[in-house]
Amino acid sequence: MGVQWGTVRMLGVFLTEDPLAVPPGAVAFVAEQLGLDPAELSGYGRRQQTVYGHAWEIRELLGYRDFGGCEGKVRQFVAARVLAMVRTAAAMAKAAAGTAPRTSPRATS
Repeated sequence: MGVQWGTVRMLGVFLTEDPLAVPPGAVAFVAEQLGLDPAELSGYGRRQQTVYGHAWEIRELLGYRDFGGCEGKVRQFVAARVLAMVRTAAAMAKAAAGTAPRTSPRATS
């Protein structure tokens, strides 16, 4: 379970399809946390049921949900945040333009 816990913590995803496709840094991190040699983790995932079982246990423990069930809400939230940032940036640019000191061309003699 430590492999799944470490990868979801570091990468934000469960590696259920290919649990051995873990970046070396993540393997080293998990091995250190478990007090193991990184080579000892190479056997993880031989049983696909183990991999999925661990992922489901972690999801249940932490209250994670599949993204597909809330994708629409996440898209709406992100779109609203982007729009708010764009409006804020535009308002700041407009305000800055209105308060910038105006210079007049100097008359040449």
